[in-house]
Amino acid sequence: MNSLTLLLLFIGSLRTIQDVDFTNFTFPSFAGLKSIPVQNGDFCSPPNEDVCVTLRGPRYGDLTGDGLPEAVLSLHAVFRSGNGSHSMGFVYGLIGGQPRLLGRFAGGDRGNGGIIEYRIRRQRLEVLRMQASCAACSDATEEDVFKWNGRRLVLVSSCIRQNN
Repeated sequence: MNSLTLLLLFIGSLRTIQDVDFTNFTFPSFAGLKSIPVQNGDFCSPPNEDVCVTLRGPRYGDLTGDGLPEAVLSLHAVFRSGNGSHSMGFVYGLIGGQPRLLGRFAGGDRGNGGIIEYRIRRQRLEVLRMQASCAACSDATEEDVFKWNGRRLVLVSSCIRQNN
């Protein structure tokens, strides 16, 4: 292969998942929207759809065990006509030089499962969520740990801790 051929092969493909600009990226369906084209980490739907979405993350780590990092991030939606909000987590890897959705992890409405934090550590995805008696309360936290089984995320442990 000559250098022009190599350059043409490289154009359009990324070297690592950290090269992806998730702050200007189109995410799949979430919060009643078919897709979420965030710009500078935010998206507000037209008034008839009534939702604004904010990106948090990404965090990077090797989840799949291939020695390369994956990206974990979350979207947080606020509904303008009420007091609801919702979160959802996403895991992306780089396949064939392009970002690919590997999996999602559930969030919730603020105190009812809302995502607080997440990270990839020792090939495990650790997710911390709020668990409470009402959406605006903070009675407890739940920590879920997932592993990648080669095809999808699998829950390996879950622990709820009461707040004092």
